[in-house]
Amino acid sequence: MKYAILAVLVVISVLSVQLFAGSTGIVIEKLQQTKIDVNYDEMSLEDVLADIKTKTGVSVIIDPKSAKEIDIEDIEITMKLTEIAAYDLLKAIARHAEMRIVFKYGMVWMVTPEHYYDGRNIVKIYDVRDITMKIRDFPGVSIRLKGNSTGDNEIDWVEEEETYEPIIIDDLEDLIPDFVAKGNWDENPGASIQQLSGMLIIRQAPEVHYEIMKLLAEIRSNS
Repeated sequence: MKYAILAVLVVISVLSVQLFAGSTGIVIEKLQQTKIDVNYDEMSLEDVLADIKTKTGVSVIIDPKSAKEIDIEDIEITMKLTEIAAYDLLKAIARHAEMRIVFKYGMVWMVTPEHYYDGRNIVKIYDVRDITMKIRDFPGVSIRLKGNSTGDNEIDWVEEEETYEPIIIDDLEDLIPDFVAKGNWDENPGASIQQLSGMLIIRQAPEVHYEIMKLLAEIRSNS
């Protein structure tokens, strides 16, 4: 029964990862790859976000809860930039407005720090058994022929050393928070990472899950 439930969870996790990659992941990549020119002179935050939507096709929305806590009309943007990635531009604007950007429902949301993690954490199961339980290449004996001055050949037996260094799931559990969104894990009270039957169950924000998937893909490509 336990393994049947686990199998169902894995299937659900795989489907959710695919859906995630088709929404939030695509939005992030689009903003990272789209380079735009901007020339804002004391432009309102709402007009700036509207301009970015026009140039990128990605909707950027001010979180209603956050809008009630700050005076949006007092936030003006002045900057002149050429060929800047839309993703970097949004982060710079968020810093200026003392806000943050989050991704959900295929859109970008501007939120205040107080609402940064409100209902944003989602749980995903990562099957990492292909990384941590890789079939080992055991050492063997290499036979080489060595010639001498008399023309005779000698057999040289050389013991090959084992070169495989497996990744332990405990190390992977420590590696992810160190390399993905460092510092974010402490700031996010709902973030967590734990093991279950060779899998990692991670609770984090959508954009952090996107970076985790990229890290695991890189590890797989180099293993």
